[in-house]
Amino acid sequence: MMRTSETIAALAEALAKAQADMKNAPLNKVNPHFKSKYADLASIREATIPHLSKHGLAIIQSVDWEEEGGKIRLFSRLVHASGEWIESVYPIPLDKPQVMGSAISYGRRYCWSAMCGIAADDDDDGNAAQEAAPQRQQRATAQRGASKPADERQNPSNGTAEDMEKAINAAQDVARINAITGSERWQFCWSAITKEQQKHLEALVKQRLSDLSQAPASEGEAA
Repeated sequence: MMRTSETIAALAEALAKAQADMKNAPLNKVNPHFKSKYADLASIREATIPHLSKHGLAIIQSVDWEEEGGKIRLFSRLVHASGEWIESVYPIPLDKPQVMGSAISYGRRYCWSAMCGIAADDDDDGNAAQEAAPQRQQRATAQRGASKPADERQNPSNGTAEDMEKAINAAQDVARINAITGSERWQFCWSAITKEQQKHLEALVKQRLSDLSQAPASEGEAA
């Protein structure tokens, strides 16, 4: 959702000038699994702040708790010396601290680069931070654990690996798989599973990427 001040004429003029000066942020980070690149927040700031400041612009970001509904939101406001502003609101999933941190980090980069109109990544590397809600994961893990032999229940990574496999199998296109495997959540979970599970997931991802890249276009796309 985007909101603005009553007028944005001065801001729009300043932003147009700033964007003419800006270049895309250097992609200085690499997804260790598939080598996709993206720019971290520091790289995005370095590519934009000098040009924003030159034209009287600045970006303010803050995280707020919405009491009604119990949600966390990231506010990003582009402000101008005239007092005019443009603001976006980005929802943050309620989850484990690591997942929420990943979502906030991605949201800050995504909103900042979007407001400036620059490219900052090869693919959507942070969407998977919003994968299944923790309540659903906990229920699914508990149900699986109750039906498995004791030796499998002793390995806490089993549920994690199965959730990762389901996410890959549910992906409908190559971009979605790249988004999942490039996310900080995926990398965090990757370190919690066994080497055998990692090999299995690597083979699965490669197969799914191959299948989806060779899939024929739908009738709508062909038209």
